[in-house]
Amino acid sequence: MFTYFQRLPMELRDAIWKFALPEDEPEVCIAHPGMLKKSWQYPRKLFIVYTAYPTLMHICQESRAFAQNFKLSGVRFTTHQGTTARVPFRFFQPDFDTLFCTRANLQDNHDSNLVIDCLGHEPGLDSMFWEVRHLAVATREFPGIITDTIFDVLRELETITQVFVSSSTDDFNGWTKEAFEAPKRRCKLRNLIHTPAWQREITGWLEGDDFLEHVEWYMERFRKELDIHGRRSFREEYPHGPHEYEENAWDPALKEFTGLKLYAKIFVEYEAGNWTEECCNRKLPADALLAPRQEDWHQQEPENETGDCDEEFEDLEANPDDFVEVVPGPTYDSAWDFDEAIRDVYDQSVDLL
Repeated sequence: MFTYFQRLPMELRDAIWKFALPEDEPEVCIAHPGMLKKSWQYPRKLFIVYTAYPTLMHICQESRAFAQNFKLSGVRFTTHQGTTARVPFRFFQPDFDTLFCTRANLQDNHDSNLVIDCLGHEPGLDSMFWEVRHLAVATREFPGIITDTIFDVLRELETITQVFVSSSTDDFNGWTKEAFEAPKRRCKLRNLIHTPAWQREITGWLEGDDFLEHVEWYMERFRKELDIHGRRSFREEYPHGPHEYEENAWDPALKEFTGLKLYAKIFVEYEAGNWTEECCNRKLPADALLAPRQEDWHQQEPENETGDCDEEFEDLEANPDDFVEVVPGPTYDSAWDFDEAIRDVYDQSVDLL
């Protein structure tokens, strides 16, 4: 044991504790409909990720006091939703973390835009969304919604993760269409490929399909659907031609998302020292949208730790008369159920491109 530590000047001890803090690791940020309830003074403050408690919290009284002092450690704490527990968090890093996005409309089972599509042109958020590299959506989300969002607000996107409800090999009926409540605590995305579910065939992704397909085939079909809908979205976003497009995800010549990597993953959540699957225990009715109930989400920006003098992140009251306008998108019968005639229209439009 370093018995001379207490003899060191306080400034030097603080520097040692600071050096012992861990580096940031990739986390998952949940973009939920509660963000649309009103406008915010600093909307970027809504996009947070929960992090692990620093090891310094468990070493000694001095290290714990250091970790809890924002001015010294830079570690932020906030009250967890619905509890008095204080948990560490940091703000979303768009080029580092994954953004899991739900739909904007919780009252209607018809199609609606993704939350970030509704917020994409808000001052302070547009530039953040342009820097997002990793997007995650549930398997039941319609590909056309995703491609619209890519061309509209996600200019630097590199990966899309399809989030499945479970890695279990049980109860696969309607597996890719099942809705679940997104996590409200620290969570990670774990690869599905090394789980038992990857070796199991699953139900097709269109309503009414009565055949099974391997998860890998499902992902290939998802990529093809992205390309089909991407051609429509690209034409709508860049009506004057591909010369306006300067990003890397879409190849205007091949008319494909050659710059996107696709992954199949599941949520795991941290509780009592273990990472476990919980979304399978929070399945929603078939006619429910993929998102937590709006009343379950706190509608306040995360508070700052005492001593935080960063003016940008002060808690300020938003103007109640200034609401975020949710622009409705095109409607479909359900997330994966659209008429064969509509599919024919898309196929014909592809032939014309």
